[in-house]
Amino acid sequence: MEANKGYVFVSIPNEFNEHAGGTKLITDWTHDKWRYKTIHGKVLSACRHPGSGVLYPVPLGYPKSREMARNQEIVRTTHQKVIIQKGDTIYFHYLTVSPGNYIKREKGAAIYKVPYESIFCTIRNKKIFMINGNVLVTDVYEKGYGPVDVEGKDIMASTKEITRTDGSKVELVTGIADKPQYRKGMIQNIGDGIPPLTRATLNEGDTIIFREDSEFDNEIQNKEYYVMKQWDIMAKVSGKEVTPVGEYVYIEPDPWEQGESKVFLPDKARPLPITGVVLDIGDLVEDMIENGDRVQFKPEEKSFFQLEADLDSNVLIADYDIYVKFV
Repeated sequence: MEANKGYVFVSIPNEFNEHAGGTKLITDWTHDKWRYKTIHGKVLSACRHPGSGVLYPVPLGYPKSREMARNQEIVRTTHQKVIIQKGDTIYFHYLTVSPGNYIKREKGAAIYKVPYESIFCTIRNKKIFMINGNVLVTDVYEKGYGPVDVEGKDIMASTKEITRTDGSKVELVTGIADKPQYRKGMIQNIGDGIPPLTRATLNEGDTIIFREDSEFDNEIQNKEYYVMKQWDIMAKVSGKEVTPVGEYVYIEPDPWEQGESKVFLPDKARPLPITGVVLDIGDLVEDMIENGDRVQFKPEEKSFFQLEADLDSNVLIADYDIYVKFV
């Protein structure tokens, strides 16, 4: 049985997850079957050509929240080499294990065809290789916080070393992080990407800012990750330095008028400042925008990010949402 163009055939012993984080689940699948669908399988046959499945802009309604890309650019699976091999374990979108992709049962396992565009990554000899422009990202917390084992469970906490009266040293927990930083993460695995929206300047270990609703929780090799696309990453962060990537622009917005209140009643509310000066640009930004330009932009929800909870703080925005350059 040989996989045809744009598909990979996999063997799946159990179509529902029986474990989460190493713990065996006892669950009634019928109330929410998609939540517990298996998202990995062993490769029986891999295609020689990845087909021409659309990765971005995504098909209408999948999901509806994403707007079309600048100039309706299309990113397809055909823009990459097939790196999947027989015997690999691949991870894929949770809707893949569905009746439309079912082939047959063989030796106690279900055989499914997996569309190439649905694949996140392939694993060979415990090494993860990213596919289709996907990136694995983990949460980041405020500086000084890290994982601390408490009764067999890791929590994010700050610690301080103290010395006991007997001379021994122990770590004292001085604070616990309630939640990770908003829309920030650390890259754990990143592939070569797919032109024309490749994030060529990013590497594993980088701290990043990503688009709203671009991250999806998935468990891969018993570890929780966000899975997102390279083109959902807006900037790289190092300390207080922010470097935009791809088609994103870093802007210092014009200040509010001196003495003007930043608190408004609903009937007097007005939009955020929509003019500012360009501080830095990503490597895929259109040539007409340069550092130092004064521009006007529209703060759209998905392609816009304000670095601090203050109306005067700097912003990141996609170049296709900048519609005026002052000269």
